[in-house]
Amino acid sequence: MRILLFLAFVAIANCATAGPYLKHRVGTKYRYEYEGYVLSGAPRTSSLYSGLKIQAKPEFSILDDGHIMMKVRSPKIMTFNGTWPVQDFKDAPHLERTLGPLIETPVKFEYSEGLVGEIKAPASLPDNVVNIHRGIINFLQLTTDVVAKDYYFKLQQMDIVGICETAYTAFDISPGVVRAVKTKNYENCIERPAIYQNIFRANQYHTDQVPALHSGAVFTYNLTEKGDTMIIRDAYSQEHNVFSPYAEQEGAVESIIRQRLQLVDQTAKADSWEPTSGNIIDRGSLMYKFPEDSTGQRNEHPHGISIAEISAVMETIMGEMTFDYITSSVAGHWIQMTKYLRQANYEVLMKVWENYSDKPSSRKFLIDTLPIVGTEAAIDALHDIIKAEPAIIREHTSCIFTGLAFPIAPTKEYVKKAKILIEDPIVQNYYPARRAALLAYGGIVHNYCHNKTKCIPELYDFLIAKYNNAPNDTEKEIVLKAMGNAGMVVAPFIRKLFKEPEKMSIRIQVAALQALRRLALTDPVRARAILLPIYLDPSYDPEVRITTCKLLFDTKPSVATLTILAQQLNTEPSNQVVSFVYSHLIALANSTAPANLPLARAAKMALHFARLRSGLTLRYSKAYHVSAYYDNLRMGGYMHFDMIKNTDSFVPKQVNSKINLNIHGYSFDMIDIGIRGEGLQKLIEHITEPQSMLRRYTTLSDLIQKRRTQRREEEPSYTESYERKLYKYKPIEEEDSDYLGTIYIRIFDTELYVFDVNKTMVTDIVKSGSFGLDLETIERKLSEGLSYKWLKVMPMFESVTAIPTIIGLPVNLNITSSWVGTLKIDTNVRLIRNPDESFETSGEGHVRAGQTSGAYNYNKSPESKESGSKTEAESSEESWWSREVEKFRHSKEVQYETDRRYRSSEEQSGKSYRSESESKERRMRRMRAYSSEPLRGVKAEAKVILNNAMMVHVAMGVDAILIQTGVGIAVKQRSILPIAGEVGVDLTQRQYYLTAKPVSKPFEAFILSADLFTFSKSPRELNGNTTIISPPRTPMTDSPFVKKTQMCVPFLEEIVGAEICCNMEYVPRAGFANSPYLPLNGPIRIAASWIPEAVPPQKVKISLTNREPFSWESIKRGKLDSILEIQTIGGQRQSDVEVTLTYNDQAGKKVIELSADVKQEERQKMRLTYTSQDVYRQAELLVAMGRNYEEYTMKNTYLVEKTPQIKLNIKSTINSIPERLVPALEMIKMYLETYVYLYDIAEVSMESNAARTLETNLILRSPDILDVQVKLPGVTMIRRRMRLPVPITEVPGPQTHIMRNVVDTMKNVIQSQYATCKVLNNQYVTYDNVAYHYQPPGDCYHVLTKDGAERGKFMVLMSRYEKDPTRKIIKIHVGNKNVKLLPDMTVEVNDRKVNVHENQKYESEREFSIYKYPQNITFEAYIGLHIVYTGENIFISVQPIYHARTVGLCGNDDDEQIDEFVLPDHSVVSDPTVFAHSWIIKGESCSDVKACKLAPKYKIISEYVNDEYQKCFSTVPVSHCLRGCEPRETNTVTVGFHCVPAEYSSVSDTEQMIMSGQTEHLNLASKSIDIYRMVEADVACDCDRCPNLPRPYY
Repeated sequence: MRILLFLAFVAIANCATAGPYLKHRVGTKYRYEYEGYVLSGAPRTSSLYSGLKIQAKPEFSILDDGHIMMKVRSPKIMTFNGTWPVQDFKDAPHLERTLGPLIETPVKFEYSEGLVGEIKAPASLPDNVVNIHRGIINFLQLTTDVVAKDYYFKLQQMDIVGICETAYTAFDISPGVVRAVKTKNYENCIERPAIYQNIFRANQYHTDQVPALHSGAVFTYNLTEKGDTMIIRDAYSQEHNVFSPYAEQEGAVESIIRQRLQLVDQTAKADSWEPTSGNIIDRGSLMYKFPEDSTGQRNEHPHGISIAEISAVMETIMGEMTFDYITSSVAGHWIQMTKYLRQANYEVLMKVWENYSDKPSSRKFLIDTLPIVGTEAAIDALHDIIKAEPAIIREHTSCIFTGLAFPIAPTKEYVKKAKILIEDPIVQNYYPARRAALLAYGGIVHNYCHNKTKCIPELYDFLIAKYNNAPNDTEKEIVLKAMGNAGMVVAPFIRKLFKEPEKMSIRIQVAALQALRRLALTDPVRARAILLPIYLDPSYDPEVRITTCKLLFDTKPSVATLTILAQQLNTEPSNQVVSFVYSHLIALANSTAPANLPLARAAKMALHFARLRSGLTLRYSKAYHVSAYYDNLRMGGYMHFDMIKNTDSFVPKQVNSKINLNIHGYSFDMIDIGIRGEGLQKLIEHITEPQSMLRRYTTLSDLIQKRRTQRREEEPSYTESYERKLYKYKPIEEEDSDYLGTIYIRIFDTELYVFDVNKTMVTDIVKSGSFGLDLETIERKLSEGLSYKWLKVMPMFESVTAIPTIIGLPVNLNITSSWVGTLKIDTNVRLIRNPDESFETSGEGHVRAGQTSGAYNYNKSPESKESGSKTEAESSEESWWSREVEKFRHSKEVQYETDRRYRSSEEQSGKSYRSESESKERRMRRMRAYSSEPLRGVKAEAKVILNNAMMVHVAMGVDAILIQTGVGIAVKQRSILPIAGEVGVDLTQRQYYLTAKPVSKPFEAFILSADLFTFSKSPRELNGNTTIISPPRTPMTDSPFVKKTQMCVPFLEEIVGAEICCNMEYVPRAGFANSPYLPLNGPIRIAASWIPEAVPPQKVKISLTNREPFSWESIKRGKLDSILEIQTIGGQRQSDVEVTLTYNDQAGKKVIELSADVKQEERQKMRLTYTSQDVYRQAELLVAMGRNYEEYTMKNTYLVEKTPQIKLNIKSTINSIPERLVPALEMIKMYLETYVYLYDIAEVSMESNAARTLETNLILRSPDILDVQVKLPGVTMIRRRMRLPVPITEVPGPQTHIMRNVVDTMKNVIQSQYATCKVLNNQYVTYDNVAYHYQPPGDCYHVLTKDGAERGKFMVLMSRYEKDPTRKIIKIHVGNKNVKLLPDMTVEVNDRKVNVHENQKYESEREFSIYKYPQNITFEAYIGLHIVYTGENIFISVQPIYHARTVGLCGNDDDEQIDEFVLPDHSVVSDPTVFAHSWIIKGESCSDVKACKLAPKYKIISEYVNDEYQKCFSTVPVSHCLRGCEPRETNTVTVGFHCVPAEYSSVSDTEQMIMSGQTEHLNLASKSIDIYRMVEADVACDCDRCPNLPRPYY
């Protein structure tokens, strides 16, 4: 449709400017000279460029009015790689020989009125060559009135790059010559062919910024008019493609294209169209056409890459990567290795495995790499390796299937082979592998079907069959997660599942919805059609609806859709849904991530239609969102956190956290971690319920198993008597559901890891209380020494972007990133029990020999290889692998043989700790005897080496079929962290010793470098030449503009005998003299080095001595005196550093002094003295350094003022600065100013501030608004109205009790999770914030609140005070105690009055406490019940463990309001009076003057219903006076009635049961309600006839 509109517009424009167009004479041949070249470089950083030039002589033969034939003669191809414009292009004869004959092949194209139509060429001619022809033909695309002078117009016009915005202007430059200028804006296109591929399938978003990769072109024509013809005399064009990773640092990398077309002559005889090279077919329009196999992973090795080439790179990697040391280039070489393996065939891959699988490090390296390769040969090789060594599946499940989930360009055959691997019995018989394989298969399907309009049905039919055959919900959930990885292909199946939701558990419903997460992004309209009906249906569980809501937000809905969600909240019955949706709207409305900006605007508008309910605290489901985006860097992201709760428990049902990155127009979920639990909430409740841990059970199993027994023992009998007096009371059933939790991890929106916590796992831990290791075994293993080695390689990012250019060659932007890491740990721990053994470490390690040799040789040559002989550790590891293979095949036999050999070896060595004849009881006795020996201390030694290296490789250039040219940046990072030390702890004397062993040789602990390079290579050379990744020559070495900075940590050399220095070298960009470090801008190198002395110390000893007892009491007394001593032992110099800390508080003057003294150097002294008399208002900190603490001083003061705003002034004044600190301080100042300016953090102004002074002013405008002013010499920075994350409501002062404030704050946070019920005279507010009015009848106790579980822990009763009806009496039953609180503030315990004096506390041990205040009494039970009683008003709070477990007038505390009025039999009513009456403790005798005279009774009425006389029975009873009593006062209530025709025989029986009061088996609450009627409920009775009546008294 858009193309038709465009053509119509062109036609209108043509008619409006009627005149001659670019036109040629039929039968004429026009000869031209053509030249086109492309150069790629970094113009602001370097003059190095690389590129390609094509020269030719094209001939255009006009066949007829609508067709032209072009034949390109004498093509010449040249390359460039050097300094531009100093050097020239060089001939490339090998390219001419290959491409020349192809370029000379003639092509035919349609041409009419300046528009190029279809192009015809031989079918055998490659698309790449046809595109070069298009680049020449593109000059003829000229649609304008070339006669009109000073004419200008714009339109969307097709050219080789796409249908893009085109502007024309034309003017006369001489008689008969017209100049036409055509400009192209390639950022505004209707259609533009391009390839965007990345390993993680990131989603693109659009912003108002210029895109990171942007381009445009200009064409200039000089046209000659001769009679009725208009021809091109000469034409020139230029195009720029610029990659700018940072918004204000334009043009980091640029590709420049130039073209020239010059008319040579024309002849009257045109060539005829006689193609000789096969069938002629349509090759499409002028628009660029990517080859069918343009996947970014073109096979440049059709005959296969050799083993020698792969082995060369492999040997380089193994030489550069050991457990002791890795180089900064190893990650780049791994990228090369991956590219090589992608070009290798099956035989080569198997040969590589055979050559290198015998060494543990190279074996692990290949296992990590092969799954990532993503070719058919690689998956075949991986499958055969698994068949040959099944134990690999058990050892490396996560490595194998994580890599398989991210193939960059899988083929249909690759997907089929992956399915065969998944179905292999070796995988299927091991559950973790089966689970991981299904998840990986989903990722493979997604990558295959990505950007395809229709996917192959059998791919997802496989998953559907897996679901239908799954034996349980656990297996079904895994299949649904795999479907979620697969994406939109499973949408029809999910829609079908939700046609019968009752057949799915809540767990499966949630998993089925989450399977639509990718559909929500790729096809939001289709996703909303499935999700919206589910969300709007209140019959679904709130968890299901909230999950649906999350997915709806992922569809990036419009304002209309969000308004539906927001407006629906006003009538939504579920508080959980209301709380979540509203918090989600608020979170998204504040998002600053560009991918969310349209959604943020829509959410802000939708919020105007929503009305938030009060009381939706943290007890309810919530969504939180934090985002940050920096326009200058074009990067940012957000973190989203969800918490979904339900009515069953206070523990969240789901918790989810997601981190999303927005980089250069791409948005992707980097990591998503979630937890979902079923039954796990009950486990947490049982463990954390009040008093559970105080009982000190030996294991969790005891705690849970004895839970019900404890309740029976503690529950008094009178609680049951009260329950019997309630109408059909039923306790809340607590089902002991299976403990089940699921933890999942998604990386780049692909779910890779799923961990199940099921009942079996929990039970094993709960029953044993440990992991089955006794202290003797643990100590023995630690003393023998433990060694651990870990190696991991993985891709971080891989993307290919290709866009066409006017020259007919595509510009490629390739970004590849990888990471390599190794870890080696050797440790030894000894527990000291012998009183004669010293605690001080000896410095001689006990780590086993052979494990740490060479561990500290950091200058190990990168070329060193692993020796052919296996070490002891390698041999042990290899034998373990082989045992695993046999174990997989013959598990029972091997297990028996292993046990026999283990026992035999122990007996032979004489170290048998547990003989076969020992019984379980004997082993337990030995363990108890061993652990009873006193432990005096611990001595430990550890040596750790952590290495990691990362590479980011960015290359931009053109792909010219047989050659690739361009410019690139290689960013490399490498770090090494060596740790070696010993620790001695004396538990008896509380003394601590630490001895560290410094590294003896210089090494670079951290290196970060960015190397700029150009290349002009064939694809084979490009993939294989290691100098491309790490070029030997960069602008860093020969540029005269290199800036160098060094910063060292002062005084460290005198303390530990070594310096730590940071060296930075970089080439600033032209026009940005002080630009900050931006790695993709140009060459840079940052290194942090450890430089020891010529003879470094052998060890550094640190000891701590407290000359005054160190305790909280000593601090409060104002006395503290401690010494920390650091000694270097051995080496060039003997240093002894003493650090002293003293604190004195005398006469209100507080002095804290911290001094450091290097005893061997009189100038190396430092002292910090803090002095203050009013710490809340002002203080001074004096820093003195140098000889006698006088050479260098810095005075720091702070002053707090209240006027009425709170102001804090902090000032630092320096008298002099050590020379070695000056460069570092200047650099910090420069970067601080640049950072503040670039990121627009604050206002920056140049002012003449005081020299050598730093002043900071903080002004608190309001509790949550702060102004910050920073004054530096010459610069002032101000940040206004900065919002604080936590409001400051109180500033510390002399009367402030800091600890009390901290405790109160923590207490308020904890109590905010309590549910509170309020009785305010006759106004009742339930736990769930439902208010109703009720005036209780006199003499009757009501159940105000009660633990509704079987054998509940508490019950609170309430009745009206007979002397004052506005006041109330409450009875509290807790444990074996009965507490009564009266309006006159008296207290009775177990019917006996106790004296509780004002402001004093009465406490019943381990049960409750009572505190009496002037206006109220506070009752607090340790089981989690808190009551504040004033006589008239009552406030009751219960802990979250009673969530959804309370009953009575205060409601059920389930966070919902739709089912608040629940009767004792669990039926729900709408009338609050009926509800309140049902909780009356009914009377049993009308003769008791003080007893309640009310009891529940069903109502019977007669009505005409459906034109028929019927008897109607109320479905719930209402209060009724006992027999012998007459109602003195009634209230009108509304109840529902179930009606039955009067002639039915059951009517009289029902009437008789109701009249006699025998309604125990009468279940009217389950009957349907036919009518609602208002009836009278008795609330006060006179009982004059009572003494003459026998029982019952109904």
